[in-house]
Amino acid sequence: MPVSPLLRKVAFLAPRLFPAATLHRLGLFALAAGDIRGADALLEGAALACRAEYETERLARVRVHQLMARALAHSPRDWEASSRAERALSRLEWIESIEAPFEMLDARTALATWASPARAVALAPRALQPSLFDRAA
Repeated sequence: MPVSPLLRKVAFLAPRLFPAATLHRLGLFALAAGDIRGADALLEGAALACRAEYETERLARVRVHQLMARALAHSPRDWEASSRAERALSRLEWIESIEAPFEMLDARTALATWASPARAVALAPRALQPSLFDRAA
């Protein structure tokens, strides 16, 4: 189910109005839509909400998704950014997929999918798209 750009914009501007789980999901929707910068901002809001709500397991998953978004924002040849995401992902047992409908996956399965060079090359142009938040500002 697609998420309204208006809802993502409101969550971006006023993240304290939303619980961590909602911000995390909105960040995943932004990431799946190719809005890397918007995803990073929403995931940062989710991380802050996780701390406030004492959701340590979700916080770990949010931070891994944020590292994945940041790695996608870099060149596919930027192995350092990808390596950080892969190392963090390897420490988890479960994580939401970065593709809708964002089902929970075994982290090893997610790592195998994430580490695919073809995937990195296919998603690289998305990082160059303007953010929903850049266009609406």
